[in-house]
Amino acid sequence: MRVINRVQRIGAQAIIGTFNTVATAVAEAEASIQSAQERFERKAIKFWVRLQTLPASHPLRRTRPRSFKRHISPFQKMAAAYRDLPVNRLETIEAFLQPPWESRIHTVVEEDGDRASKATQTGWAVRAATGSSARNGIVGYGTAVLLPLSHRRGGSTTTVSTTVGPRTEQNPYTAELMAIAAVLESLSKRVRYLAIYVFSTNKAAVLAAGRPRQQSGQQEIRRINEAAKTLTSKGNKVTLFWLPAEVESDLKLKAKAAALPGKHTRQLYDSLSWKQASILAQLRTGMARLNWYLHQIGAAASEQCACGQAAETVEHFLFRCTQWTVQRAPMIQRTDTDRGNLSFYLGGKAASDPDDWSPCMDVVRETVKFAMATGRLDMQINQT
Repeated sequence: MRVINRVQRIGAQAIIGTFNTVATAVAEAEASIQSAQERFERKAIKFWVRLQTLPASHPLRRTRPRSFKRHISPFQKMAAAYRDLPVNRLETIEAFLQPPWESRIHTVVEEDGDRASKATQTGWAVRAATGSSARNGIVGYGTAVLLPLSHRRGGSTTTVSTTVGPRTEQNPYTAELMAIAAVLESLSKRVRYLAIYVFSTNKAAVLAAGRPRQQSGQQEIRRINEAAKTLTSKGNKVTLFWLPAEVESDLKLKAKAAALPGKHTRQLYDSLSWKQASILAQLRTGMARLNWYLHQIGAAASEQCACGQAAETVEHFLFRCTQWTVQRAPMIQRTDTDRGNLSFYLGGKAASDPDDWSPCMDVVRETVKFAMATGRLDMQINQT
């Protein structure tokens, strides 16, 4: 490592032009270069994860594992260090997402963004923009769709904001793919014989959708291509554009505004600790350590609750499960109205609510307190 660190220092000094006496760590930080140790660890972790999530058809699956009593390999040490990692919840990445002869969504990626800029001004086409964000430990996405005036519901922009999940489990790249898939799926139910232009500022997501490889987000990429195929079968022409940051568009701004946490989201999360916010995000998104969701991702044999009465959904866990009757009492007694209303207890805002509406934070805090008291969701949280 000494020789590699010396090369690192020379490279960092060449980038920022510092003196030879500057420490390697300082030069690396100023030049935004990761240390060699960090890069080695990242590569080793990535390699170990890929070994653990090999498809069943991969030749290495059939290779008999060998263990040694002496000279333990670095990979065995790493496997022991990451023994408690929930492997069942890791994404399985296929070597090939789809056969090469199957059609894929048409994408346009240009550094100058000329074609994308002109497409944003096309009034006769369906135009949609997507955006994703990660703020305060929460990942979400927003979409904005503008139908042409020739359509019966055209002329006005429709925006949608969706919370995906905690930052420990999701990332803006996957959220962007989800946004693109959601837009195309919603349009496939109501649009025929039109040109559809979808704009995204996430270049990696656009490239992945057009040329899927052995990478993360394959499930969402599959949704995108299936929705595009459905739209094409109805006479539509679908194009996915990468929109560079310097290209301004009202549609892009609306999608970005929808992706960023709004006033309602800030009211919910700003007053909570990190652990409380993570618990609330699990309950609001449904992606929680409850059997219903664990069964969906293959981490639990059944979606049935331990009480044996019904599937362990968020609503069943909060209001009906007989295992938590004592812990539930303070939450139920906190309010005399809307008892059993899942949206009310989780701070949900309906479209019909006025702009000055605000969630009942006392009830929301009591709901989070109940979930923490049961300990049912704590195993996902490693921070306090």
